[in-house]
Amino acid sequence: MSGSSGYQRSSDRDAALVRLMQEVTRAANATDSVVDAGRVALAAVCRLTGWPLGHLLVPADDGTDDYVSSGVWHPDPAHGFAELREVSAAVRFPSGGGMVGRVRVTGVPAWIYDIGTDPLFIRNRFGRPLEAVSAFAFPVLSARGVAAVLEFFSPVPVGPDERLLEVVADVGTQLGRVIDRLDARLELEASKRRLEQIIETSAEAFVGMDEAGLITDWNAAAERMFGIERADAIRRSLAETVVPPRYRDAHRHGVERFLATGERRVLGQRVEISAWHRGDEREFPVEMATWATRDGDRWTFSAFLHDISERRRAEGERERLLVEQKMLLDSSSQGIFRLDRNGYCTYANPAAAQLLGWRADELIGLDMHALTHHHRADGRPYPWFECPVGEVLRGGQAVRVDKDLMWRRDGTSFPTEYSCAPIIGAAGTEGVVVLFTDISERRAAERSLRLAYEHERVALAKLKELDDAKTNFLATVSHELRTPLTSLAGFLELLIEGDVGEVSAPQHRVLETMSRSADRLRALIEDLLTVSNVEARPLVLRPRETDLAELLAEAAALVAEAAQRRDHELRVRVEPSIGPVRADPAQLRRVLTSLIDNAVKCTPDGGVIEIRADAADGHVEISVSDNGIGIDPDEVPRLFTRFFRTSAATQLAIQGAGLSLAIARQIIDGHGGHIDVRTAPGEGATFTVSLPAEVTVTPLRDTA
Repeated sequence: MSGSSGYQRSSDRDAALVRLMQEVTRAANATDSVVDAGRVALAAVCRLTGWPLGHLLVPADDGTDDYVSSGVWHPDPAHGFAELREVSAAVRFPSGGGMVGRVRVTGVPAWIYDIGTDPLFIRNRFGRPLEAVSAFAFPVLSARGVAAVLEFFSPVPVGPDERLLEVVADVGTQLGRVIDRLDARLELEASKRRLEQIIETSAEAFVGMDEAGLITDWNAAAERMFGIERADAIRRSLAETVVPPRYRDAHRHGVERFLATGERRVLGQRVEISAWHRGDEREFPVEMATWATRDGDRWTFSAFLHDISERRRAEGERERLLVEQKMLLDSSSQGIFRLDRNGYCTYANPAAAQLLGWRADELIGLDMHALTHHHRADGRPYPWFECPVGEVLRGGQAVRVDKDLMWRRDGTSFPTEYSCAPIIGAAGTEGVVVLFTDISERRAAERSLRLAYEHERVALAKLKELDDAKTNFLATVSHELRTPLTSLAGFLELLIEGDVGEVSAPQHRVLETMSRSADRLRALIEDLLTVSNVEARPLVLRPRETDLAELLAEAAALVAEAAQRRDHELRVRVEPSIGPVRADPAQLRRVLTSLIDNAVKCTPDGGVIEIRADAADGHVEISVSDNGIGIDPDEVPRLFTRFFRTSAATQLAIQGAGLSLAIARQIIDGHGGHIDVRTAPGEGATFTVSLPAEVTVTPLRDTA
């Protein structure tokens, strides 16, 4: 180029190129801006080469691969080349298109001797005079590729200068370091922001400390854990803030020892320690991971802390439950053992060991099927694949076996029942728990029960035969006695009435006594016949509308003579609102007569016997009360059984066979009612018959 002869001399040119490299290198090292470094490079190249115009192009910011003008030129627009500047500002340079596109794709410098004749110089397409003739361009190369392109123009033709192109290629590499440094700084800043965000949002508390022991970092989780705001924590003594009082001296000595000797006891480890909550003045357990970082000539200390209070409580509760579980298992009378997925014992309680004849620790690790379940009761081998325990391990379903055999250490066996439950884990069935019981004693008890049942069945059959014979005997005797007794009573009545001749007063009294005895005997026979009839077939009731007042009067009249002989007062009261009831009058009269007669017999002379009929809710209650000897409460449950007589009646020789109350209950049950008693020794008794307003008659059988 004219006017630059010094540059044309080889020695001067090389020196100029060296200065160019030095100047660009200083600029690249002094800035993080590719535009600023590009300005320096444009000026230096133009000055040292004598080329009058330089231009910086950068990637378009629209996401395409096109390059566009950055607007950075050297010199500034006041120094000519207006047409070239204007066209360059309007053109987009696609990848591979024109000189800029070629440099973008190849990553190496390019030279055009005459831009007017070069078909790839796309700015010629505007048809405007572009003041320049020659041009060259080189890329700015960074780690991520071509980051920018610098181009230079000369108004006169200049041939390619390979040495210059070599130097500007190195210049492009130096400028690329600006991009790399900027990228590294941005990545570092982004990483730092990400790290800060991670630390800030971490669920674990993050605390930083300098060499002086003062807090430098304090995230949100630390605020929540220790109850101290970040602004209050920063620059506060870490030992006084988070270290329990009893550990503060040890903490300070540990920091001093590390700074003096580099000895690490806690640094670089994850440990469980106690932390301090100043607000509550309490210690709480934390898991801490801590490390030291060299920052120049100073050390900084960082730690993540996780509150493990809940975990400690859960571990304590788990340990307590495990202890309780072991106590329960060890104290169980059932044999219990646990097997892994291969059938080997991992636990056996004392009961299992005792039943099998081993020590519990001896069973651990043994094949329990081969040890205790190897043969059947008939001596045939018991394959593992047929064993119910193996089925549980394979199928994962619980099984219960009611009858099987297990073998002891000494070769003897015992009958057993057992249940197997699978242990289900993340990978499926991980084992099985077996609960078993020696049922030898139960088997013996069952055999004894079967024998006892058979003996009892035979005894009951014999008793039934005896009871049937007794019933038949009573029926036969009663029938055989009834006819002659009826004749005897009839003849006594003729004698008493004087129909067969006059009798003296003493004879009359004897006959009266005989007649009463005959009546009692006849009543006993009637009771016996009733009992035998009820046992043989249902007692037939013939219900109809029955006037209770009339029925009570008839019953009272039947025992009036006996009551008068004992100077008893009979009081009969019927509530006026009671209408007729549907009942068998003969059988109901029999019940009432028996109750009144019993009251007369069991009441000392001169007593009061009260017969009442009252309407109640949906039923009628008939009661017979006396102020006689009463009944022992222990005897009340047997009062309505056949042939039962109270101890008081026996001691006082009160006549009766113990049948009337049993018959009374059967009759009242047949009417759908019930009969009960309230009594106490020496305070009399009240028998109450309760009948429904609408009686449903049911056939009667013996319930005694």
